[in-house]
Amino acid sequence: MPNYILGDVLNAEAFVRDNNGKLVHYFNAKTMTESTINVSVSAEEIRGGWGNQLLGKIFHDTNFGVNLTEAMFSMSYLAAQIGSDITTKTGDAANFVSMNGATVGVGTLTFTPTKPVAKLFQNSGTFCSGSTDKYICWAKDCAGHQATYEFDAADGEVLATKIAGEDLEGSANDICVTYPTNEKAAEQLIVKAAFEPKEFSLHLKGKVFAGDSCGKSKTGKVGNIIIEIPRFQLDGTADLSFSPSSNVSVALNGSALAFGCDCGDEGEKQYAKISIVLDSTPETVNPYKGYTGIVVENAESLVPGMPLIIWAVGNRKKPVPYKGSFTAVKTGTQDSILTEQGLVIAKGDQAVNATITATDVQFKEAAGGTAPSAIATIAAKTVMGG
Repeated sequence: MPNYILGDVLNAEAFVRDNNGKLVHYFNAKTMTESTINVSVSAEEIRGGWGNQLLGKIFHDTNFGVNLTEAMFSMSYLAAQIGSDITTKTGDAANFVSMNGATVGVGTLTFTPTKPVAKLFQNSGTFCSGSTDKYICWAKDCAGHQATYEFDAADGEVLATKIAGEDLEGSANDICVTYPTNEKAAEQLIVKAAFEPKEFSLHLKGKVFAGDSCGKSKTGKVGNIIIEIPRFQLDGTADLSFSPSSNVSVALNGSALAFGCDCGDEGEKQYAKISIVLDSTPETVNPYKGYTGIVVENAESLVPGMPLIIWAVGNRKKPVPYKGSFTAVKTGTQDSILTEQGLVIAKGDQAVNATITATDVQFKEAAGGTAPSAIATIAAKTVMGG
């Protein structure tokens, strides 16, 4: 079996089942900074006898964990963690507008909003009636005094009444007033107080590189490692760490869930399927590199009842036993010279010429695209004179 080098990060594709049970693409993650697969099982030691000998182990609590760290952010990642659905261009998001031009009175503030005024924290309508019925704004003057105001009307000029803070001073240009407005959200999520992560199917793909510590090789990419997880669920943790010196990375950590129907010995549940898929058959992983032909042992007179012994040969290469597939037929026919047990047939009245052809695909590639062959003979049986 060839050895490989696994390197670089994984790419992820996620899929969910819709209400009709159809597989639908959910999200992808192709800018990872870290990808980790962890397969583990807990064990309990069974000990007894003199010296409390280790007699065996009982294994339990299996786990197939996946930890992915994504450099880019997508609302789909957060939606998967909290099990919510994304709405697009339908929700409102509170934003703030600051402007000059307010007039200060005794306990009042008068200004004309440049954008529609909105009420804060009214997206779900779950607050008690009367708690946030009025609109609010807040203002400060050049001396640093601050105050909060409330008002009823939101159209045209606003006359607001102070509910907290200090008395403001100065002309209209000295007063900065801030009030909330609504912006149309491009994407929006509602984080419910009780949530659970979504369950989905996960496809992971990484790179496989050639590697050979016993000889010269090119350590280039030769294929991919593919991990298929039919049932996967994130751990429900989303830590978004904002910093002035780095981007916000997203952790997509979770576990595979068992799948499969129990039916007989072959019905044991599974977590995942892991495969190595080669781009082609490169020289660095071809065990027959440098070998271009075959030689049959005892080709002049094959020994009946014995297996064929075939050697792979090449220019300035040490012959090695050929272990690949081959055909051995009477020359010019399709009749095999081997018994059902794979042994050379018995001698007949006449000598038999045989053609042995190596049919292994990798050997054929190493030999330049043509299947190497050799000629051998089964001698006629000897008739004793009387």
